[in-house]
Amino acid sequence: MAKISNTTVYPSIIPTGRDYFVLTDFEDNKQTKTCTMSDLQIFVGGGAQALVRTITSAEILTLHTTPVVLQTCLAGEYIQVISAMYKYNYGTTVYTISGAQMPKLSYAGTTNGGFVMESGILNLAGDYAATLWDQNTANDSEIVFPNPAGGDSLDFRGGGTAFTGGDGTIELSIQYRLVKLT
Repeated sequence: MAKISNTTVYPSIIPTGRDYFVLTDFEDNKQTKTCTMSDLQIFVGGGAQALVRTITSAEILTLHTTPVVLQTCLAGEYIQVISAMYKYNYGTTVYTISGAQMPKLSYAGTTNGGFVMESGILNLAGDYAATLWDQNTANDSEIVFPNPAGGDSLDFRGGGTAFTGGDGTIELSIQYRLVKLT
């Protein structure tokens, strides 16, 4: 068997997420096994993942009582949002807004979150795209996960009062990573 450093026998490549990585499974009598590069990247913790979701007009109208679950994780895992962007797609009618109710990403349906959208955008008669504003960074505060054991969900929710009328949609594009802590 040639040495791993022999690039004639083992040429160097730029790996993709579907490529395999050889490893030793300590839990199974140290047998040699493989995993994909994307699985290894997620395990190591640097594996950013993308989530794209359209919030329908029916969902927007009930955001104040029914958060839209975007992602869930297991006990011992935490969802860390890296960046979030949205695009408001105007339909034919603007939404009516009563009171301050900035839609936001939250953890497990609580008000604890940080990435918010200015609610006035839903009152525009035209399309609009922007990043969700990270109010926790702006206020120099931290996001506290509601369940210290992990296993929460990432939700998109409204404020205390309902949006009415309106028929536009919101496209969300979120980069996040699942962090495992014991």
